[in-house]
This record gives sequence, C-alpha cells and structure tokens, in this order.
Amino acid sequence: MKNKKIAIDLDGTICEEKQTFEKFLAKPIKNAIETINKLYEDNFIIIFTARGWQEYNITKAWLEQHKVNHHLLICGKPIYDVIVDDRAITAKNNWDEISKKLLNGEQSG
Repeated sequence: MKNKKIAIDLDGTICEEKQTFEKFLAKPIKNAIETINKLYEDNFIIIFTARGWQEYNITKAWLEQHKVNHHLLICGKPIYDVIVDDRAITAKNNWDEISKKLLNGEQSG
C-alpha cells in the first residue's frame, strides 16, 4: 500500500485501553508500532483518539516515547456505539493480519 492516508485509532488499537489517569502507562499492542512505522515510509499516517484535546500533550508524548511515526494526531473523535465504514480494517484483527492486509496489498476488511 502506497501513497494512502491511513487513519489509525490509538486506545485499544495501538495501545492498551486504560483509565484516564493511567493512559501514559498503556503498553503497545504486539506488532502495532512496527506495522505503523513500515506504513509511514510510503503513506500519510493519522493517529486519532477519543481523548480530548486537553490530553494532546500526554498523547503526543506517549507516541514519541514509543517511537510511533505519524504525520498527524487528532484528538476528540466522535463518540459512538457502532461505526459503519466501507474502508475499515478492524482492530479485532491482530497486527500480523493487519500488516498483511496493508503492507502486502490485500484489500478486504
């Protein structure tokens, strides 16, 4: 996959889901950062999160600490119970599967 804008959720996708006061302690999910950093080489990476803008600095620091390459960080995604999207690859796929789909060009969700 090349020259794409790829938006990736943070909590529960790149790192563990944690309570507000523990977010800086969240551990990366296996293979997430490696895959994102490979995708960064040829794509525009957007990290998005439901965290509010008041948590921007702590979120940016977490990304820097864990060396997650990205072009843009967006805080405050919409809160929803279900998202419907024709371009989704779900976080229920493990990062080995996500890596195959995105780095090897498989198109199915």
